[in-house]
Amino acid sequence: MTAIANYNGRLATLATTLGVTFFDQWAWTTNPARVDGNGDLHYGNHVIAQSSTATLAQTIPSGHPNAGPCDSSGQCATPAYAHNFIASDKLHPNTIAQGLLANEFLNALNPHLGVPIVLLSDAEVLTAAAPGAALVPLLTPGLLPLLASILAGLGAWGCRVPRSPLTCRAAREQ
Repeated sequence: MTAIANYNGRLATLATTLGVTFFDQWAWTTNPARVDGNGDLHYGNHVIAQSSTATLAQTIPSGHPNAGPCDSSGQCATPAYAHNFIASDKLHPNTIAQGLLANEFLNALNPHLGVPIVLLSDAEVLTAAAPGAALVPLLTPGLLPLLASILAGLGAWGCRVPRSPLTCRAAREQ
């Protein structure tokens, strides 16, 4: 773990030197406001062990009244599935961990956007992960104008997809 922290510290220094945004994906996993001494993630009033992995046995078919988010095969999360740190593919963070990761990413990115993206609350992430609850809408009425503002801001900086942040920074400085 020390090697990861040391390497990320070097990357953060380099990013600052280059004037680019840096997001340390590891730092939030050691944040005492979210993670206890056992490494368990605290989210809302839920505790999720970082070592926990969901299984397909913790899913139910779509259409079930207690079904949570579903995958492309129609298998949906149950409460037991949602309260694991890693998804059943044994590779990706599960919904709650992804919600926290997305918010941490936006915390790093927002100061550089000019039009900050509103973070999801713990309750919104838990609603998205909790079976039987209505999902947070992907496109809320205020999201399209926000996305348009962000894209307009990137255009004002001379950034065009697929430019990298470095080329966007260089374009802003010209």
